Amino acid sequence: MMITAVAPTEDPPSRERLVPRYATYPTTALFRSDVGSAARAAWTAALPPGVVLSARLHVPFCRRLCAFCCCRTQRARSAGQVTAYARALVTEIERVARRLPNGATLKAVALAGGSPTILPVAAIRALGHALGALGPLAPGAPFGVEIEPHGVPRRRLDALLGIGMTEAIIGWQDLAPEVQEAVGRELRLDRAAATIADVRAAGAARVAVDILYGLPRQTAASFAATCAAAAALAPDRITLTGYAHVPWMARRQRLIPEANLPAAPERAEHFSAGASVLAAAGYRAVGIDLFVRPGDPLVAAADLRRDLGFWLAAPVDAALGFGAASVSRLPQGYVQNVAETGAYVDRIAAGDDPASRGRALGLEDRVRGRAIEMLLCDRRVDVAELEATFGDFARSVLPACAAAARRFPEVVRLVPDGLDVAPAPPAILREIAGLFDAHAG
Repeated sequence: MMITAVAPTEDPPSRERLVPRYATYPTTALFRSDVGSAARAAWTAALPPGVVLSARLHVPFCRRLCAFCCCRTQRARSAGQVTAYARALVTEIERVARRLPNGATLKAVALAGGSPTILPVAAIRALGHALGALGPLAPGAPFGVEIEPHGVPRRRLDALLGIGMTEAIIGWQDLAPEVQEAVGRELRLDRAAATIADVRAAGAARVAVDILYGLPRQTAASFAATCAAAAALAPDRITLTGYAHVPWMARRQRLIPEANLPAAPERAEHFSAGASVLAAAGYRAVGIDLFVRPGDPLVAAADLRRDLGFWLAAPVDAALGFGAASVSRLPQGYVQNVAETGAYVDRIAAGDDPASRGRALGLEDRVRGRAIEMLLCDRRVDVAELEATFGDFARSVLPACAAAARRFPEVVRLVPDGLDVAPAPPAILREIAGLFDAHAG
């Protein structure tokens, strides 16, 4: 996944420079084919007893494809195709579970898409049973599921709650009709509000809304109005996510003329307008783009972490990814499953591990990756904390701290053993993070 960014000390271009979202470090673009299934098996088997895990399951199917989406998704051709994929997903989870040591615990679970609510009830229950083989859910562990904004059949919603769902995550676009026409997806406020009411009535502990900015024909005013409408429904968490225009990766985005996209300064205005609305509604900013209610556990987190799409109040030992294109993070490095859905199902059916590429982590990777995580979670880099974990080598990031202060003097302040960053749009924080990336070109 990519997002755009621009340095504030330069005249902004009409289009912003693409920089990584840094869901991993090094990024997936640097994964190698010589790190794959053998590494995954060995690294999983080496986990210690009592390991604390997160699990993320990828369901890539949608009933229809949206022009704006850059995720690895596809239109479901038949119910049989979805069922076959779900069976493969269950098998993969069960195989990994057999490699785990005794006493493993799940600290967080996500069922992501695509549209996971496309799964039939039987498949949802089978996935829940398979997850139980990995380990029990820790008390209070978040279990998030991406929910279609225009509603979910009650039987499927009950099945999701039955396997442990605690959080319904609902994706929004702009409420302005011209924006919806441009991105090829309708969003009706009445139906989205009814969905939120339904999941709450069914028993979901938390509702989260993910709103896109930087869309074609969008304005700061339309985005602010969309954020205000979302806040009026009082979801527990709201994420403001920047649209990434990458038509060379997501061919469906070729339907969106680049001329219709907001320019770099306008994207920053969109985010700032939305953030101001949410602050006025009582939400607290957490990390790079998340807004939560004051009582949310992430507000008081002493060690906020961002791990393969999770916001966590404390780190986990390993993050396990299941499904086509999913990524796992183990202490020794990353592994990623084969991306093509048919190939994934075929590998599972043949008894093979679907991991096809990855990256072993050296000391420099760990230090720089943790520094980037600090920036995206806490808007700071604490070199003393890095030294306590990694030793003297951690001081190798000090030149990047100095470079950030020179390039972004409006928001970066050097402090003893590191830097602090003033509140800024996500694009700026990712641009700063890029200065800590040893592989950035």
